[in-house]
This record gives sequence, structure tokens and C-alpha cells, in this order.
Amino acid sequence: MADADTLLVEIGVEDLPPGESAPETPPLADRLADGLAEALKEREFECGERRVYWTPRRLAVRIKNVPAKQPERRVERKGPKVEAAFDADGKPTATGLGFAKSCGVPLDEIEREDGRLVHRQNRRGRTLAECLDESLPEVVKRLWVPRRMRWTTEDFEFLRPLRWLCVMHGKEALDVALFGCRSEARSYGHRYHHPGAVALAHADQYEGVLEGARVRADAAGRAAAMADACAKLCEERAGKGDYSACAAACAAEALETEWPDGLCAELPAESLTIPGAIVRQVLRKDYGAVPVRDPVQDSADGDAAPRPEFIVVTDIRIDDKNRETIRRGYERVVRAGLADVRFFYKRDLQRTLESRRPELKEMIFNKYLGTLYDKTERLRKMGAYLADRCGADKDAVVRAAELCKCELVTELVRERPALEGFVGRYYARREKLDAVVTEALDGHWAPRPADTRMPAGAEAKVLALADRLDTLVGILSTGQTPTGNRDPYGLRRVAIAVIRIAIEGELAFDLNEALEKMYGCLPAEAKKADGAETAREYLFKRLPDYYDRQTFVGDDGVARRLGRGALAAVLAANPPTLLDVHKRMTALSGFGGDAAENLINANKRIANILRKQGAGEASAARLVAGSEDAERALHGHWKETAGRIKEAAERGDYESILTHLAGFAAPLEKFFDEVLVMSEDRTERANRLKLLGEVRSLFLSLADFSKLGDASRLRIDEKT
Repeated sequence: MADADTLLVEIGVEDLPPGESAPETPPLADRLADGLAEALKEREFECGERRVYWTPRRLAVRIKNVPAKQPERRVERKGPKVEAAFDADGKPTATGLGFAKSCGVPLDEIEREDGRLVHRQNRRGRTLAECLDESLPEVVKRLWVPRRMRWTTEDFEFLRPLRWLCVMHGKEALDVALFGCRSEARSYGHRYHHPGAVALAHADQYEGVLEGARVRADAAGRAAAMADACAKLCEERAGKGDYSACAAACAAEALETEWPDGLCAELPAESLTIPGAIVRQVLRKDYGAVPVRDPVQDSADGDAAPRPEFIVVTDIRIDDKNRETIRRGYERVVRAGLADVRFFYKRDLQRTLESRRPELKEMIFNKYLGTLYDKTERLRKMGAYLADRCGADKDAVVRAAELCKCELVTELVRERPALEGFVGRYYARREKLDAVVTEALDGHWAPRPADTRMPAGAEAKVLALADRLDTLVGILSTGQTPTGNRDPYGLRRVAIAVIRIAIEGELAFDLNEALEKMYGCLPAEAKKADGAETAREYLFKRLPDYYDRQTFVGDDGVARRLGRGALAAVLAANPPTLLDVHKRMTALSGFGGDAAENLINANKRIANILRKQGAGEASAARLVAGSEDAERALHGHWKETAGRIKEAAERGDYESILTHLAGFAAPLEKFFDEVLVMSEDRTERANRLKLLGEVRSLFLSLADFSKLGDASRLRIDEKT
């Protein structure tokens, strides 16, 4: 590829909303890179190593070794038969002339081969610019974003309005358009420190040129630099210690800047009487600031009072001229904000959570599903049901269900909605509620969108699960299914939360039964669709997204992901619980090698044979050892292992099942090599079909191996 060079695509936008680095969603630039690479490969462009860059004002992808044009292709097109293209006198017919016209050549230039007309030609490869001009708009349109904006009279939509476009291949600026913007060989620097355009002479210069224009385009580099700076600031104020939590928070704030810098400021003394987690949440959500956490006294759950300092991460370079101005400005607004928080927090402590429960009747959850009070009543029923099946304290779950939404009507949460889910536990502790109830009140909000932590206790897990099931089944029952760009109730996140709580929380409940129970708790006016079945389908559609991010560490110490064929095979076996799905997936993560390929191929063959023949002929047969040696060997192995596999299935030991199934590799291979399944003897044929059906049933106790696909793609090493 002599003409191969680096491809750069940069999309300049108005400031992206914060949170593009949330754990549950890959950054937008990563998804752009995936879509762009896929589009190029579809158009036969080879792609080398790629790097992704993003800041609040730009999304960029740089791909090495991309050719300037598609390779030329020898295209062969088969036409009608010769007798249809020419009449008895050898004159061309309308069919022959039509084929020649569609090929763009005279009929006498069309070749004849095997009694048909055949046209062959070398097709010119399209240029990279032509292909990108066609594919880039489609790639961007396919990116899922929570809300789209329009900024012209044209039908252009994206997360934020486009402001510039730069597409370069090596030194050449490609003529590409996106949403009305035409590409140029230039980018733009920092909004304040270098607001003008900066020229690019080559795509490989992108990162260095922007660095000179006060923009650190590498998000990981920005975050790492700010984390180091934060650790130094903490040590200056609080001495040596572990400040990894503060550093991680500052790194997250740095992602929302283009040239991060930081300084330390003072918290007002009176704010130290507020629980530390509330102070931290207010500072992070409202001011983008990070409290300095005491490395010795700070408790694991963050309840200890913070130190009287906080770190400010700015998108402005801090120097001796502006340091004090920035510090005093932040201290002034933080002092006022925390004074409000302290005032409402003290007011809320004058009332119990129970006394606020009637106020939930005034807060509408959904016009069909009723108020938040109605929701808590459903949670009482569903919580009691799940507690019985998951080994939780039913009385504690029911009590927590009654109170779990009461913090939403406190004055502090009404004033600061970002504190939803953070203050209830403090009010519960001041009331001296049961510790298990308090833990469930706090834990039922987890997992949060930007937090990977799970509910801690069994009661918290059960209540969190009941809450998500109520939202999922309830909203889907009303017919409000999410669309590509509209998900007002966040059902995608709710579904992932259900999956995580069930699997990572190790809750073994019957999914179908639980969904039906939840559907039965809904009011009649909400039942516009079969919410239980719809919710089941919706959860299973989200499972591939969950497992795309899961890794399984094998005995060789290599972390691997499982291809989607593994999940399809497991779901085809109808596992009763989500936890059971995960156990089966874990077992399959150890399945590989030549034996795996042989078993997969054998199962495909068995499935095809049984599907074509149906169950009629074999169902009435009485299974016997058979007449052929290979048939008897397979029958003997089935008879020997069937009981063991059944016992292992009853205790959920899928690793043992896989070990037993692996022993079928040799008997099945020999059976198909030496035995004619579709024998002319009806009794023999029925017996052999019956035997294959019984063997397939054993495999289905783990997964439908015929759906596993290519064994080489079943497991994907994480390093690749």
C-alpha cells in the first residue's frame, strides 16, 4: 500500500454535556471510531492502529495506514442463458440486449460460459474522500445519544451543533461534508488561551499542534496529569497518605476541560457539621469541585466530615495573577451553596420519614401507574415476594419499601435534586431506624448510572431489584417502549441494573415468575400491553450489551470475553434465572480447542437431522444399543453419563456438565463416520434418531451447542 497514510477525522462541536465518560456508556468518540472503522472495512479499506481523542469541544479519530482508494476489483456478472439471449436464428432477444445494456457494453463484448452470458470487468476503486463523504454522515447518525439538537433549518440532528470539520489523509485535506460543514485542513485551539484556527500540515501532527494551542486532546493524558496534580495538592494540605479517591475525582473533572489546572480553596467551618457524603456530592455536582479527604479519618462509606479544603479543577491556566481571584470566587459561591444545604438539612431533621409518606400521594410517577405512594405500595408486595425467594428479611424489606421514596419530598432534595439517594440514610440514622432497614433505604438506589457499586445487603438488593422491576414492567405495560433517541424513563439503564443486581448480587429468582408477579401488581389502567413478556424480551436484548463488557479469567490466567454466539446458545436452553445464565456463560468460558470445534459441528449436524426429520418417527421408538459398534459405543457413553449430567444440572454445576459433555467428542465423531443415520430399515433409523435426540437433550442442559458458531470466535482474548 504505497499510497497508505494516516487518516484524521475531527468533528468540532459546541460544548458536549458533562458525563460522556460515564461507566455504562463508552465515550462518544470511541463509538465514533468503531463506526468509522467498520464503515471503512465494509468498503474494503484496510485500517491500521487507531487513536481516539476527545474534549468537550471535539471528537477525533486518527487511523494509521489507510489507503487513498479502494483496490481495483475484477467483477463477474452472470446473465441469462444463451438460448434466452438469442433466438433460433442467432439474433439477440430483448433479454440479451437488456443484460448488455445493464452492463454498459455492446452485446458482442459479452462472454459465453457454461451456456450463459458472463460479463467481466475491472471496477475502479473509489477514493477515500468519496467513501467518507458517503459514510461519515451515516456513521454519525447511527451514534446513540440521549437527546439530539437541531441548529439550522436543515434536517441536521446531533448531540450538539457542529462548528467545524477536519478530515485529512496524510498531507491532503479531503473534500468531505457533514451536516452542512465542509472539511478543512485546520482545527481550533483553546476557547480562551488560543481561540483562533490552527493549520495542520499532516494528520500525524494533530496532537502536537493542538498541544501548542493549549488543548490536550488525549482524554487519558488529561486525566492522568490532573490526578498527579491533585495528589500533590492534597499532600501539601493534609500530608502524606492515600489520595486515590480525590485523584480519581479530579481526573473525572479534567475530562470536562481542554487544558485542566487546579488549586486548593477553603471550606467554611460551619459546613463541616453536614455529613461528608452530602458535602462531597454538592461540591461535585454543583461546582465541579473535589473535597480533600482525610486519608486517616475518612470512613469507607464517606460519612466522615471532610477536611476544610477542596480542590477546584478549571479550564483556565492558573498563575500568580489570577490565582487569588479564582480562589475567592469559588469560596464565595461554595459558602453560599453549603449554607443553603445546611439550612434545609437541619429543617428536615425536625420531621420523620414516616410523617412525609402521605406527601408521596401528591407526586405523580406516571399517569397510568399513579403516584410515588402507589409505587411504594407495589414495592411492599414485590419486595415481600422476592425476599421469600432470595433469603432476605421480609419485614425489613417491607418497612424499607414504605420509606424508600420519602427522601424525595424532603426540603433538601426538593432544593437540590442531585442529592436524591444520598440523604435518606442520614435521616434514618437520626431516627434510629433498624440498621438493616437503613441499609436497604440507602442501597436500593444502587447501582447508579455513574457508580459501579452494588447494593450491599440482601435486603438492599431485593428492594433495588423490586424498584427496577416496577419501573421496567410498569412502563413497558403502558406501551411506552424506548425508541432509538427517546428513553425518558431510562429503561436501558434500568434493564442493565436488573441484570447486574441479579447476577452480581447472586439472586437466584425465577425471572418469568417474578415478571408475571410484578405485572399482576400493576393497576388495570396501566395494562395496555403484556408487560411481563415485553420486559423479558427487553432484558434479553440488553444481555449482549452486558456481556460485551464482561471478562472471564481462565485457568491459563488470560482474561477473555465470550462472543455473542455463546449467549445465544445459553438463552436457547431457556435458563430459569439470570444468575443461571451467568453460571452457564462462566462454564462456556473454559470451552475451546479442537474438541470444542468437533462438538459444535456434531451438534449442528444433530440439530439439522432432527429438524428435517421431526419428532414423529423417533418418539415412539424404544431406545436400544443398536447394531453397529459405533452406535453401541455412543449409546453406552450416553447411558453412562446421563445420570451424572442430570445430577450436576440439578445443583447448577455447569463446569462438571461441560466436562462430561466433552467426553462425547470421540463417540460422536466415530458415530458419524461409521453409522448411516437414515438407514433404510425403519426400526434402525428410528432408534438412531432417538439416540441423537437423547444426546442433544444432554447438551441442552447447558446450552444449544449448535448455535455457538465458529469455535475460534467463541472466546476472545481481552488483550486482542
